[in-house]
Amino acid sequence: MNLPVHGLSGDIREANTYYEDPHKVLGRFDFVMANSAGDARGSELEIRKKVILSGAVDVDELVGPMIQLKRRLELKNSNLCTTRDLLLPKLISGELDVSALPEPAHTKVPGWD
Repeated sequence: MNLPVHGLSGDIREANTYYEDPHKVLGRFDFVMANSAGDARGSELEIRKKVILSGAVDVDELVGPMIQLKRRLELKNSNLCTTRDLLLPKLISGELDVSALPEPAHTKVPGWD
């Protein structure tokens, strides 16, 4: 299921839910999130919107860490840009000499050639 992928937890059980109701939930839900592209109840995006609007998911808890990470990465990117803008002219003009510095260790990143 998509529970772990989306940071959710649940009581996962092996069962054939066409014939069994292992969680005793029959009739307790207004909609069901399904992966079927032919789901007549709406797209996954529409269903996700319904889940958020229903209050079934704490949006701040789910999205808050992602927003914080985005802000930290934006700040780091801004700092890197400022550092680049300060150092690059000095490197190009020869004012800053880095010839005595050791070569950085190259780390292979999976998927990057």
